[in-house]
Amino acid sequence: MNTKIDYGALPVFDEADIVVCGGGTAGAYAARAAADMGADVLIVEQSGALGGSQTNGLVTPVMYTHIKGNPQCSYVSRIVRDKLSPHGGCRDDGMNFDPLLMEMILEDVCEESGVRFLYHTFISDALVSDGKITSLVVANKSGLGLIRGRVFVDCTGDADVCVFAGAETMKGDPEHSGMNQAVSLRYVVSGVDFDAFGEQIKEEVERTGTDKVAKYYDGKLYLAVAREGNWTFSELFDRAISAGDLIENDKFYWQGFTSPAGRVRSLSTIRSFSTVPTGPIRGILPGYSSTESARYSDRSAFTGNISGGLKTPTFRTSPRSSG
Repeated sequence: MNTKIDYGALPVFDEADIVVCGGGTAGAYAARAAADMGADVLIVEQSGALGGSQTNGLVTPVMYTHIKGNPQCSYVSRIVRDKLSPHGGCRDDGMNFDPLLMEMILEDVCEESGVRFLYHTFISDALVSDGKITSLVVANKSGLGLIRGRVFVDCTGDADVCVFAGAETMKGDPEHSGMNQAVSLRYVVSGVDFDAFGEQIKEEVERTGTDKVAKYYDGKLYLAVAREGNWTFSELFDRAISAGDLIENDKFYWQGFTSPAGRVRSLSTIRSFSTVPTGPIRGILPGYSSTESARYSDRSAFTGNISGGLKTPTFRTSPRSSG
């Protein structure tokens, strides 16, 4: 804890029975569940929306649980799915969803149970007494202040509140020199030619004799390439790298798939895509020949997505730098 500032003299901005620290997917679900049990719940969120990586970071679909049957492990999942579905915002299993609709639905799911929100508020420290957190130190347009609560739920994604409170934490994978997962740039592009893209997938599967993550069926496509392993599009990416059209990091991981809203989304952890995501790939994938960048994610940790299949590209500029 920083002792150079008299935190005890700071004004109290708000207080609640349960203070949820971070309004990502975990935070939104935890807040709804707590509110359903009758608690007064406040979410403190650094951005201006709920959903975290799912919405601001455009991370879709929901990752698998690696549990037999891949169950959605919360009743709140069903509530969210039932609200998204009538608007075409998710598929039947709720795994694939539209991030923009998810942003609105998560707020509705929380608000209808009485959850309160404190947006654009950054948690900078925690006050601890007798081994228990008593207040959070936060910063927003009102300056520095305190958030009091009886219970604090750390849903920051990086265990920030646990660190501030002095709890034991672990960073990175201990079996791999403490390495963390690589960051991603997710983005949305419009104008993807599904038919041309799909035909190329079929041709590459036939030519290479492998269909590893290269699918096109019923107007839906899914394609991925990674640095290691024999993927359907590995050779195509290797040729582009040799020709200087892509760099080695471009093959670290690249992914594209259709979303419930009929768009195509692509995930990348590559340097060149973070500047001009559609440029380098246009000469490699026929379906990308007329694409335009439509939206970048707001967050650099798990960021960016593409909306394709739209007749008129719609551009949205992030209000915050992605770093």
